[in-house]
Amino acid sequence: MQLDGRTRTLMASLAIVALALLACKKKTPPTTESVGAAPPPTVAPKPAPVPLPETPTKTFGLKEAAVLDGVTVTVEEFKDCPLDNFYSRRALAKKKEKLVGANVLMEGSAEKDHTISYTNFKVTDPEGMTFRSTVRSGSKCSPPLSSGRVGKGEKTRGWVMFEVPEKASGFKIVYTNRRPYRTGTPAGEQEQKASFSPGG
Repeated sequence: MQLDGRTRTLMASLAIVALALLACKKKTPPTTESVGAAPPPTVAPKPAPVPLPETPTKTFGLKEAAVLDGVTVTVEEFKDCPLDNFYSRRALAKKKEKLVGANVLMEGSAEKDHTISYTNFKVTDPEGMTFRSTVRSGSKCSPPLSSGRVGKGEKTRGWVMFEVPEKASGFKIVYTNRRPYRTGTPAGEQEQKASFSPGG
């Protein structure tokens, strides 16, 4: 079959256009998204931090409740706690010390369980001398406060004891409340301190 001049010219033009289109297609970069691909995951914004309850600034008396973050503390009684055992009494007398105790009531108020311990208590005398809590069996102050956890509305009560100089008086009890159950708490606010003046 013979082609006339016009047909050959038309075919040559179509061939040039086809080659140009093929060259353009090769230069187009491949797309990174495949058809039907899932969109990238969205990152949920962080929830706003829960404001922390303020630390009370007043000094509490006997039977006054200090409301702290996660726990309420009440010192119900403060007195000398003589020991039943003669040898224990003599050991304290040799050191010119006596045993005093605070009967405390602890009530949980947090949504998560709150850790409590007798080790979170200390007493200071008017001169600023500090005495940490101790464990002593066989005293007139019983039962001792047990370390553990309290949930919302749960209560526990017990004695916290201290070895102090025989002649010392005018003590202030300090309870340190730790809130490790709150993630992201600023370092300066991870502890609260509540002071009690039991009058003994």
